[in-house]
Amino acid sequence: MVEVARRRGFTNIEVIDDDLGRTASGAVERPGFDRLVAALCAGQVGAVLCLDASRLARNGRDWHHLLELCGLVEARVIDLDGVYDPCRPNDRLLLGMKGSISEFELGIIRAIGRNQGQTVATHELRTAGKPARLVLAADRSKIAPDWDDVVYVTASVVDENGVLVPGADQLVTFRATGPGVIAAVDSADNASHEPFQASERHAFQGQCLAIVKANAGAGRIAVTASSPDLAAATVNIEAGGK
Repeated sequence: MVEVARRRGFTNIEVIDDDLGRTASGAVERPGFDRLVAALCAGQVGAVLCLDASRLARNGRDWHHLLELCGLVEARVIDLDGVYDPCRPNDRLLLGMKGSISEFELGIIRAIGRNQGQTVATHELRTAGKPARLVLAADRSKIAPDWDDVVYVTASVVDENGVLVPGADQLVTFRATGPGVIAAVDSADNASHEPFQASERHAFQGQCLAIVKANAGAGRIAVTASSPDLAAATVNIEAGGK
């Protein structure tokens, strides 16, 4: 960002990185942000440059306070997307949206469709935390002991709230007990060179799967998925009928 400032004609440039790694909860002092606010109030700032404008203030209250100060002293806000003038309604609206988006980093985005005032469809997206455990889901609960009958068991890496972690790539090991075997494993990663006929697979976008076959008579097949540092999961499949 220093080079960006120079290209835009600024010569007196100060880098403020005191707050790196500090929370915005209010329980920890943020000397960098406080110094920036003081310089703005003193009229010493012509522009505030940041890699991501929505991450500068860390929370909505401080963000809108910063925009008000920039507007009062006619300072610009610059990020990699462009230059914003908080005095202009359109720029202020866009900056406000950027600040609001930052508040939903660990939250919920919910879309609701209504027809004549009645809710007819909803969809919800939740941001994920750190990987905590595995969850297994079988596409069927029963399997026949035929050579061509299989059950697909999907393993998902989720956080402590059960939200899928889309960036998880842990190695997941499958094990079957009872009258069944792990016939193959797979994921949606087309670039993977891992073998299909195996008992373990790296997750891709938080998921991988095992293909289970019955190899004996009737009984319960218990499929378990495990991975280091994650809580294991088990799903049961009844062998003997479709």
